[in-house]
Amino acid sequence: MSWFDRNRGETAPREAFDALTAAFARSGLEAALQQLCGPPGLRRFVVRFQDTSRGLRVTRLESEPVKGGGGPPPPQTATSALPAVERALAGLRKALPAPFSFDRGAIGVVVDRDEKKAPTLDVTLRLDEDGDAYALGTLRQPKGPGVAVEQPGYLATVSAWAEQASRVRSGWKMCRGAQTFAIEGSRLSIHTPSPYEGEDGTTESLVVTVLGTWDARNGDFVWLVEKPVGDEAPFVEPELSLTLGQVAELMALAAAKLGAMGVFQGETGGDVAPRTVFAAIR
Repeated sequence: MSWFDRNRGETAPREAFDALTAAFARSGLEAALQQLCGPPGLRRFVVRFQDTSRGLRVTRLESEPVKGGGGPPPPQTATSALPAVERALAGLRKALPAPFSFDRGAIGVVVDRDEKKAPTLDVTLRLDEDGDAYALGTLRQPKGPGVAVEQPGYLATVSAWAEQASRVRSGWKMCRGAQTFAIEGSRLSIHTPSPYEGEDGTTESLVVTVLGTWDARNGDFVWLVEKPVGDEAPFVEPELSLTLGQVAELMALAAAKLGAMGVFQGETGGDVAPRTVFAAIR
């Protein structure tokens, strides 16, 4: 007997199903799972949870890489989002109509990707004994193209260049306070105004290679280098859709491959067309 049939008792199946659907909607579990999935990309994983002395807790995430990159949620996203998932599970259990209840279970998550549409989240919830029998292999494969920064070739390059990229990040430079900057060809000038009225302030001049620009409004990144700095998908695609964190990783890697000492990051365009420009400091 399934968990649903065991718990519904004399309640009609349709009435019980509708009540469970309403409880799921009120719990906020779908939003928490979207947070867990992180940046756009193909996702396919199972979340297992169990009642403990501290309440419902996620005990394990089961996943494996999928063709085209992706599969599991990014580690940093999982760490920050799991508390929200656990709170939503507690909310779900509280919202369930009597006599429905559970103390463990599994959630199957699949995220498809269509470059022209918003990502679709496919959630399967299995509770108690139904969750015990639920396996990763039950989930279908996600549909659509993978994200360039999650493809195996790029991730291998990130790993291989980790030490050099770390040194580049230690030389990261941004405009602070009232500082302004200008880039002309390969020359970057950063002007720091004087705190004293009537004085000109100071200007720092650096030799750079402009890497690209990123638009925070839609996540669009555009390469501005004369030729790709690598053979992997992120380097050979003229435009990408990325989060700021993904861009920062890509810029550190690109600068490292160019033998740069650091990366400059500056805001340009004002309120009309704000963009962030990145340049490798030579």
